[in-house]
Formats: sequence, C-alpha cells, structure tokens
Amino acid sequence: MLGAPLRRILFRPNPKPISGRLPERNLPVTVCIGAISHPMVIIATDRMITSSDIQFEQQQPKIFQLTNNCVALVSGDLALQAELVDETRWRLTQSGVKRIKEITAAFADAYAAYCERKAAAEVLKPLGVISVEDLLRRKWPAEVVSKILHQLRQASYDDNVGTIIAGTDEYGPHLSVVERPGTYSIQDRIGFSSVGIGRRHAESQFMLAGYTPA
Repeated sequence: MLGAPLRRILFRPNPKPISGRLPERNLPVTVCIGAISHPMVIIATDRMITSSDIQFEQQQPKIFQLTNNCVALVSGDLALQAELVDETRWRLTQSGVKRIKEITAAFADAYAAYCERKAAAEVLKPLGVISVEDLLRRKWPAEVVSKILHQLRQASYDDNVGTIIAGTDEYGPHLSVVERPGTYSIQDRIGFSSVGIGRRHAESQFMLAGYTPA
C-alpha cells in the first residue's frame, strides 16, 4: 500500500491448495495489479520472471522503489525493466521531482530513449548510418529511406513490456501505465490498472465488481 507504510502484496494466480500437490499450469500467468483506495494505493504482483524468451519464478516481487513515495510494478523482460528503473532513478535524482505524473513521464522518457538506441543499433548501425539525421542526408532512393524508417518504427516497438507507476503525492494516490515508449495513461479516475499476460482477467474482475476508487 502506498500512502501508509509500504506493504508488498504477492499475487499468486494458482494458490496452493490446503492439501495435495500444486496443480500444473498449462500457461504461466504473469500479472501486476494496482488499485486506488483513498488515501492509499494497493499493489500486487506475481513472481514470474521473464528473461529473453525464458520464464521462471523467483522469491521476490516485481516491485521497484523509484522514490520514497512511488514504486514501479514491472512485466516483461526483467533485465530491460531493471535498466529502465535505474535510468529513471538517475533522472529523478537530477530533477528532484516528486509528483507522480512527473515521475511517470520520466520513466516513459527513459523507455523511449532506450527504444531509440535499440532501433538505431539494430537497423541503422549495420548500414553504417549514425542517426536518422544522417540517413536523411544520404542521397538514397526515397523508397529505400522510407523502408528503413519503417523498420526503425517497428524495432522501437518490439519490446513487450508493461509498467504500472503507483504512488502518492500532495494531490493524493495515483496510478499510471507505461506500455509504449514515451507515452503513458493515467488511471486515477478508473481507480485500477494491470499489466502482464493476466491483465484482461484481472481487470475484468474489477469491472464485474463495479470497482471505483473509494
């Protein structure tokens, strides 16, 4: 919960029965959940870790402290998310911002910068091109340049990660979701949010219950 001493709540998609063996899972379920309950934000995660194309469980929640009033709940490649968290922390140290919306924007910008570097390394570097500006200066056929720019856009959206930014500031509790580089959605009025493979299942439960931020 945020707004009170932080408590991390672990969400297990398949809780262990009182007796007998844990049933086998056909598909691993990953999910991070946040819900506003004034004056707090309640957060929960599973323990399924994704590294490249491998998924496994660790005895730690997927929650990273960004500031003393804000955390990030992460899904997708953990190595990438850890890099984004470190970059965001550095940006916040430099700027000193405390408002949750500004913290979310810093995370989204860090994600956009990473994707831009990744796309340039994958698409431009093999061609001996330094940047988009360098590409546009080349006297290459327009259809070639257009194709390269399209490849850049595709490469910049290739990472399937989702992040919930949850916290409280002088304006109250807040929830935001970052799923696309440089963009984010504020979920304060809806009052809940989720990311991961189990997102739709989790959000449908809130919807069916008619949940609103109390």
